[in-house]
Amino acid sequence: MGTYCFGDFELNEDARALRLAGSEIEVQPLVFDFLAILLRHRDRAMSKDELLETLWPGVTVTEASLQRVASLARGVLRQGGMETALRNLPRFGYRICLDLPPISANGPAGAGGKLSSPGSPVLSAREAVAARKWHEAAACFTEADAAGELLTADLEEWALALECMGRPAEAIPLLARAVTAYGVAGERLRAASPAIGLARVHLERGELAVAKGWHKRAAQLIDGATDSREHGLWCWMGARIMGAEAEPEQALALAEQAFAVGRDLEDPVVESLGLIYRGFFKLCLGETKSGQEDQDFAAALGLSSDVDPVVGGILYCNILWACRNFGDWARANQWTLGYEDWCKGHGLEDLSGSCRLHRAEVLGVHGTLRG
Repeated sequence: MGTYCFGDFELNEDARALRLAGSEIEVQPLVFDFLAILLRHRDRAMSKDELLETLWPGVTVTEASLQRVASLARGVLRQGGMETALRNLPRFGYRICLDLPPISANGPAGAGGKLSSPGSPVLSAREAVAARKWHEAAACFTEADAAGELLTADLEEWALALECMGRPAEAIPLLARAVTAYGVAGERLRAASPAIGLARVHLERGELAVAKGWHKRAAQLIDGATDSREHGLWCWMGARIMGAEAEPEQALALAEQAFAVGRDLEDPVVESLGLIYRGFFKLCLGETKSGQEDQDFAAALGLSSDVDPVVGGILYCNILWACRNFGDWARANQWTLGYEDWCKGHGLEDLSGSCRLHRAEVLGVHGTLRG
């Protein structure tokens, strides 16, 4: 048993406590054990079989259980801007890599100029994000930014909070700052993620030219890392851009690539996004049954894997689009009811924009729309 310090975190095995900048944070027992095991063996990678046997001794569980624990652990690490330290090794297992300097050492340009102290605005913001309290998170991030406390990863979480509040335009400058800060710190691959986020936001605003520009910037940042999560997201975004340019065959091929990357990395976000758009473009090309099956599986995969509300909204809106266009109101109603429950658990009071109108149409057909 030992105590491990990494970034702003301190994990004490004897006390079974995980602290971030001196303040203890809540973590599920299995997630704590998962992190402790990886830290104890940080000099090597641990196989899935080793982790399954250690975390669930004498009990038969599936790899999905381990994937779920890893996803939750990455969410905990994200609070301190260290989610990239947890590496998923395809078809093998996991490793925690602490050989690189923490992001907080990257300098003041949005990358973190101060060490966070207990009760600081940035810690309050991270706690609010973990609790899906988006309005509170956005307010605390604003205060933390003025105090110079933010890590680059906090900019992305702040942008997420604003999007969950229905204010995507305000997320644009934060994502642009994140691209710049990661680039200055030499984290080129990491910079690709907010660049792809910018491509998505601009595309959803109908600004195709700007979306294509950020998508090309992301390709430059990813370079040859075609087995990365960022490449999977880039393929998914490319599928959406090809769809906007009325190129469904090319879009389908890119969606298939995104799905394959997500499946190989066991990343439910990339896998479900690739799959939902593979289904979308199959439907566009007349492959109705296969397209619907892809979309149903993508929604079930995503909504059971603790994806963020933006991803969940994308999955839901795609299924709703397909159901409306094919007049499949029973299927639309089933997913609408399930998604409403999911929204309540992720701090979303209601849908916005076209999703809200389409949901109202579904409920209206079923006679369950409340005034």
